Amino acid sequence: MSVKNLKRHFSTPSGKVKAVDGISFSVAREETFGIVGESGSGKSTVAYTIMGIYPPTSGEVIFKGVKLDKSIKKRSRSLRKELQIVFQDPGSSLNPKRSVEQILELPLKVHGTFKGSDYRTGVEELLRMVELPAHYKDRYPRELGGGEKQAVAVARAIATYPSLIVLDEPTSALDVSAQAKVIRMLIQFQKKFHLSYVFITHNLSLMRNVASRVAIMYLGKVCEVASAPEFFTNPLHPYTRMLLSAIPVITSEEENIKPRKVTSIGEIPSPVNVPSGCSFHPRCHRRMEICARVDPVIVEAEKGHTVRCHLYNS
Repeated sequence: MSVKNLKRHFSTPSGKVKAVDGISFSVAREETFGIVGESGSGKSTVAYTIMGIYPPTSGEVIFKGVKLDKSIKKRSRSLRKELQIVFQDPGSSLNPKRSVEQILELPLKVHGTFKGSDYRTGVEELLRMVELPAHYKDRYPRELGGGEKQAVAVARAIATYPSLIVLDEPTSALDVSAQAKVIRMLIQFQKKFHLSYVFITHNLSLMRNVASRVAIMYLGKVCEVASAPEFFTNPLHPYTRMLLSAIPVITSEEENIKPRKVTSIGEIPSPVNVPSGCSFHPRCHRRMEICARVDPVIVEAEKGHTVRCHLYNS
């Protein structure tokens, strides 16, 4: 999948919100592309725009060589089958009036991914894959724990045997043990079904363990993109270094590879009143005079490592 100069703006009584403001990236087959950022950076809007839940203001999403229609309703059934999403809150993404069997049976029927009329067998197979007992098919979402709900949401996503799944903070609402179980299942499914993931989170420690490449977002724009090993050992953007320096660690070895402690200046600005020039400059400890006037362009500072910062625009 290729995302090219994607924008999604919202009009509000207070002004225009540039939730996503011209981002570009690609996702290869069987790759996990991580998108990280603070609340309000635009991560989830990227997910919803890719899926067609929000129509883009401009830009395009190309999947397997096909430019996707702006609205999910206009996309072909075969494309909708290939692209799936797991939402952050399984409690609100599962229909409370439907049983687990009804929730999982629907994609099997719509997309014909289970051969045969006995869809109950297909539902039981999906539950087995996400390590839930077969009798859970008769339960309703209110009768499940948070981890069990998210397991059902994952089962619903893989029911169509997609090529790419957008994971919008799939573990942030779960306790630690449930998080570990969901991550382990996602890794197993990726290998088994040759899946690609767009993994959205605010958890940098999680990205270190699951992502192939990582992109950092700030106020609707991408600051830096690099392979996961390069990202954590050689961060370039001041914002990236600030985030990495704040990661809690356990061992002295981990402490030694962290960037020197960078103190944050202020809070993330309102997306309605984005600062001029580089949007990060009011908080940047390395800001220059040009930063307040000119928005930097993204450049390849090193092979496969891009950054949007005036420190590297010379």
